[in-house]
Amino acid sequence: MSEAAAAKIAVLAVGNVLMQDDAVGPYVLAELVSRFEMPSQVRIEDLGTPGLDLHPHLMDLDAAVFIDAIQSTDAPGTVRRLDRGQLLAAAPAQRTGGHDPALREALLALEFNGRAPKEIFLIGIVPAATSYVTGLTEPVREAVEQAVAMVVDTLRDLGHAPRRRPEALPVDNWWEHAAPSSRNETRL
Repeated sequence: MSEAAAAKIAVLAVGNVLMQDDAVGPYVLAELVSRFEMPSQVRIEDLGTPGLDLHPHLMDLDAAVFIDAIQSTDAPGTVRRLDRGQLLAAAPAQRTGGHDPALREALLALEFNGRAPKEIFLIGIVPAATSYVTGLTEPVREAVEQAVAMVVDTLRDLGHAPRRRPEALPVDNWWEHAAPSSRNETRL
């Protein structure tokens, strides 16, 4: 059995790396992988902008930890941890685009089939801006460390604590080099 097949916990980053703070999920994931080794039961994935296609990533897991930008009236850079009850209690939000994650809908469909994760968490970071530019705004960049710590604490609470690397691996956020930056904005 492959390591990925044996994984029963998934850490899943969601976000469009070309839309400023919407990329916070991939940024947090890159920092997490740079600094920590995951137990073999933990699968790490950057899902990009999956839209309605979350089912295969969640099916038959014991637990899932999502990292994503969230809509909130809290100040930009605020980091919140939401659990299954909080995610399902919220009224369905209006989907404004094809890349909007449909986490609540995927959970309900998988629960109907008896294949939903037993536990699910969302580490959400409030964005300051989501323009078509690469790079995080300052308040969201400052929140990355707190979000990484929250993911590590959540995995520890689930009984699968990551191990800190003796030396962090280099982080290559390729999208910062391959796309327009805030200094050279492109409007779509």
